[in-house]
Amino acid sequence: MRTNTARLIRRFTIAPTLAGVLLLCGCASTPSTLTGPGGITYRKDPHLQKIWLAEGFDFQGYDSLYIAETQVAVPSPKKSQEAEMLEWARGYLREQLAKAIQVKAVFASVLTRESDVKPEAKVLKLENTIIKFAKGSGSARFWAGEFGAGQPVLCVHGKMTAGDKPLFQFESFRSGDSAAARLDPGWTPEQKLQTRDINDLAVDMADFIAQTAKHQPRK
Repeated sequence: MRTNTARLIRRFTIAPTLAGVLLLCGCASTPSTLTGPGGITYRKDPHLQKIWLAEGFDFQGYDSLYIAETQVAVPSPKKSQEAEMLEWARGYLREQLAKAIQVKAVFASVLTRESDVKPEAKVLKLENTIIKFAKGSGSARFWAGEFGAGQPVLCVHGKMTAGDKPLFQFESFRSGDSAAARLDPGWTPEQKLQTRDINDLAVDMADFIAQTAKHQPRK
């Protein structure tokens, strides 16, 4: 009984502190444009966060989209469970992007094997790199409650090209973004939370491509 009481006291002591930190972060103004790699200027997007499109590019006029193998630009995890989840995330991200984008039918085919690309096809290539990653911690989520600590982290930088010509870039961050993840008491498996985040990113990417191709406003 004493142990449970101590846990509750600690949890509700931490929560107001974290809330104050988040409030202060939220007060900082964010610019409408952000500098990206190679001198590009990102603009803010309501779902993907940072995007850049070449002038006049709208994803139309191409037969196929080839999604290359996901690369990693983070330090090698020291713990085996973290390393295993990172390797799983590489493959799952590619798979879900392909599925979500294919449904929108902007391209006749969305491919994940370079050998399937037809020589005569007009093809776009999407290369993704995981630039931030963390498995997350159930115990940290338990102590911090719904204030975000212990959530898995995933940040992806993507670049779409036609040959050597860059046409689209994005940088998108996810960290337990679903309502279920924010209220998770700590015992939901980290891979399940990461799965939700990757699914969410894939759907947002597919929506962006489809809305841009149809010249629809972002929702």
